[in-house]
Amino acid sequence: MQCNQRRVLVLLVILAFSTLVAPKALAGSEHAGWTIDIAKELLAEGWEDATPATAAPVLGYAIHFVELERDVAKQMGFGFNLDIGEEGAGLWGIKQTDFGLEMILDTQFYFAPTLHTELGQAKESTRYDSWLITTIERPIHVDISRAKIPAPATDHKEERLEIAILPKTVNGETGQIESEISLFYESLSGSMAQLQTTAWVGATSDRPIAVVAREVQVGKKTEYQYFAMYVAGTMIPEDLIPKDAALIPMGTILGMQEVMEDAPETRLAEFGLGASYSGGKWGIAVDGSLPIGQQLRVYGELQSLPEFVYVLGVEGGLNNELYLVAEMGDLSADGFALRLGIRDELQLGDNLAVSATLLPIQVTLAGPEAKFALNWRLKAEYLHENYGLWYQAHNDLGQVRHNVGVSLFRARTAEARFSWSWDKEHGSVIMAGIRLKF
Repeated sequence: MQCNQRRVLVLLVILAFSTLVAPKALAGSEHAGWTIDIAKELLAEGWEDATPATAAPVLGYAIHFVELERDVAKQMGFGFNLDIGEEGAGLWGIKQTDFGLEMILDTQFYFAPTLHTELGQAKESTRYDSWLITTIERPIHVDISRAKIPAPATDHKEERLEIAILPKTVNGETGQIESEISLFYESLSGSMAQLQTTAWVGATSDRPIAVVAREVQVGKKTEYQYFAMYVAGTMIPEDLIPKDAALIPMGTILGMQEVMEDAPETRLAEFGLGASYSGGKWGIAVDGSLPIGQQLRVYGELQSLPEFVYVLGVEGGLNNELYLVAEMGDLSADGFALRLGIRDELQLGDNLAVSATLLPIQVTLAGPEAKFALNWRLKAEYLHENYGLWYQAHNDLGQVRHNVGVSLFRARTAEARFSWSWDKEHGSVIMAGIRLKF
């Protein structure tokens, strides 16, 4: 009893002393430090045995986007009006009772915060990952926007993808986190869709939360991308967190930013076959092009009129306009040769493209020495969704040859082509054929 009385006396002395010095010591502080409630707690019985409140656990979330191939999205009806076969932008939530989706997606995609993925049947083309950390009852919010510049005054100018996650509770046995997840998507055309769901999020995610059908512009054509969104979450061990670190919601949203970037132009392999006619003679014309990634392309050409020539070439892009070119074949009276040079391409508006190819270095097998021969080509193309017009001038045959042509059904896998070419020495050649794209 006397011991407790001494404790109370000591505390009263401390409180009295603090009252005298507090105005001077804390004059510049917004918070006085000591309060009446604190004093009451210290004077209460058993205060010395009270345990401090445990800190809220630190939670890490991983957001994973998988770009779905179009046939999977169509099979599940995401973004498709199945009655008329038309596509549209939107946002679809995935329910636990979606048995059909379980059969198609859950057996093909698997995701864990370690960014380990097992894929099935080559249905995933691209994956994008982001991670965020927070604590219980502290929401994390990410808003990714992309402006369309330039844009007509009457057009919608912004595309947005917004995600908010609020952790509610943590299951101590399973480690799963009860999470409120909200999504909002606004397309470039102005259509909006939103989704709210509550899910138990674990360290691995074997089924998506939602699927986003994104509208993108590729030239004059509107196309669609489909992304399945997975969310995984786990508690971060205390030994990985600095003791004196001030915790704020943070992370990286690089993956989400990549999702919202412009869609790369689709590069298709092409094969052309045609028949040519000149001066009572019939001939053949064969050409092909095979893209490798976004910067390389292998191409070839063979024709029998007005002379028999063939070439095999490769070009690699330094950027979206300038390419290094290497060709070998027989394109002139010099015989088989290797040519090196550059090609410059310029897009003028949405429909007109011009290019210039210069091949000044030529190595002929008949003579080991390289020589400079000003071989060049100029080409202008007007490209519409359903047809194209072109003019080309080149001097690979030793003098300038002019070529004009038209292509029909450009948006389809089989394109019809008609052309007329002329030079002073060989006269006219008429060609008709098809070009297949795949």
